[in-house]
Amino acid sequence: MQINTLFAALAVLSHASAHPGHDVSAEAAAYERALAGVKPNLDHCSETLVKRGISGDAINRRAAVVDGLREKRGLEKRGKNEHDNNDGFTAHTSPEKIFAGNHSCALAPEDTDSGPFWVVGEYIRKDLAEDQAGIPMHVDIQIINSETCMPVAGAFVDIWNCNTTGVYSGTVSDFDGTGDDYSNWETTWLRGIQPTDINGVAQFDTIFPGHYLHRASHIHTLVHHSSAKDPAIPQRNHTLLGNTASHVGQLFFDEDLRSEVEKIAPYSTNHVPVTSNADDPILSAALAHGGYPFFQYTKIGDRLEDGVLVWISVGVNVTYSRTVCAMATNLAEGGHVPSGSTPPDCIATGASPL
Repeated sequence: MQINTLFAALAVLSHASAHPGHDVSAEAAAYERALAGVKPNLDHCSETLVKRGISGDAINRRAAVVDGLREKRGLEKRGKNEHDNNDGFTAHTSPEKIFAGNHSCALAPEDTDSGPFWVVGEYIRKDLAEDQAGIPMHVDIQIINSETCMPVAGAFVDIWNCNTTGVYSGTVSDFDGTGDDYSNWETTWLRGIQPTDINGVAQFDTIFPGHYLHRASHIHTLVHHSSAKDPAIPQRNHTLLGNTASHVGQLFFDEDLRSEVEKIAPYSTNHVPVTSNADDPILSAALAHGGYPFFQYTKIGDRLEDGVLVWISVGVNVTYSRTVCAMATNLAEGGHVPSGSTPPDCIATGASPL
């Protein structure tokens, strides 16, 4: 599959029905309802982004990240055109084409809860991997105001994903096989929050996600906007409180990249059947609406094990906000507990944080 994205994004609803034992088709239907009347992409912003230098800055930033990571790891520096990625570029392809593109899609308001395994009160941090083995993945997410076509500074971007064998930290659930492992309440790996800078960018160091039953590999994301009405409040222990969000989504990966990852240990030890992108109904609903919900990527070194940079920009309507459902709460003194209440709008949609 060819993916040529400069500003690509996904608004995909995520709730417990997206996990083993639940009807994913119901979630896909809810997503389709939420997309009704919403622009599917940021094509209307392309000229503004170029004229204001936002596109050029993004190209330079991504190229600099790759160079910095190679130097940090003692890898031989590549020529400026020598990058492996999901567009099949050659050594003669310009950096402008490697680190940019022209497809996009926009996040839409959701009408269900925040997604399986969202935890409120997670740490504001860049490095999320902790002790989890896996292919290093460096994430660059840019938030764009879909109305003004300008970067959104000062928002908080929350991301979380499963580990190489399909397990999420900080929760206990039969969905991912942790139903009897109560020690998992104490874990925090592969979760974190970053504020966007003046360019609307939040960056994370994590690992490439594994997979679980009926779902293609993906990362969950949630965008908070702090205001007097809907505060997102950083705490002394470097966590963020606040259960309102502008948008909740899932971000996906190129099929060839994902297939290559699955052959590498410890991903290869996961014997749960793999679901392809083509068979993921949530992704299919996004594509049907006209979005292009994939990360762009480039390998850091000659081997995939050296790591990968993935990037995406998402369009959001900053005036939208709603209460979202958390599966658990991260305590100030450490560890997680199940969320003690269900917000009214979660009850109204029939969703449950547990």
